[in-house]
Order: sequence, then C-alpha cells, then structure tokens
Amino acid sequence: MKKKWPNFIFIIVLVCILLIDQWSKLFFQASVKINPGIAFGWQVQWLERLSLLLIFLFGLFILTRHLLNQYPLFFGLFFGGALSNLVDRFFYSGVRDFIPLPLTHLTNNLADWAVSLSLIGFMLSLCFTNNKFVHQ
Repeated sequence: MKKKWPNFIFIIVLVCILLIDQWSKLFFQASVKINPGIAFGWQVQWLERLSLLLIFLFGLFILTRHLLNQYPLFFGLFFGGALSNLVDRFFYSGVRDFIPLPLTHLTNNLADWAVSLSLIGFMLSLCFTNNKFVHQ
C-alpha cells in the first residue's frame, strides 16, 4: 500500500497543474501572447522538436521507480507543466504566455513556473538530503 501513495501524489499534482494552467490561460485570455519559440522566446523551429525529444528522453532516463517514489511532488510539477505546454503547442502552435517578467520583454505562464520550481526543488533536495542516488 505504501508504494501507491507516491504514484497517487504524482498523478494528482500533474493533473492539477495541467488543469490550473489551462484554466489560467483561458481566464487571462485578453493578455495571452502566443510564443511559437521555446524558452526565453528563442524562435528556432528545429530546436523545438529537438527539445521535445530531449524532454521525453530525459523523462525516460530520470523517471525511475526509485526517484518517482522519492519525489512525486517534483515529478508531478515538472510533467504537469511540460504536458500543459505541449497541449498548447499542439492546439495553438505555440505556448500561451501571460505573466510578464519584470525588467524584460519576456512573458511566461504557470506551467513554466511549475517546471522551474520542480527543478529547483529537486536539485535542492538532492543537495541537502542524505540520498544514496547522489552519493553512489
């Protein structure tokens, strides 16, 4: 029974991020900008395809039973945000951004924040815990 909780947490967080991000883009539709590029507004089409492939391969490499069971929240945030942005790419030919970043011309969305927070949380927990994954 214990091993089912991480999977449950992962699925719940993933679905919540996906739904909240998609809802927020509808709610703030008046200020949404379609970003056909990738991170930081880079406008490179072949790199988009490459990045999607790398995200998939990264997920396969990292997403093992061991790590998913240890970090279901971070994996849920990461894959929920990534999936929400992929939904945008398929239905809108780009990611819908609406949150302006101060002092820049860039905008982002809640999915971007979820992915960023997941990576920060994952790295911090690997650095500050006695994790045999890090110390092997």
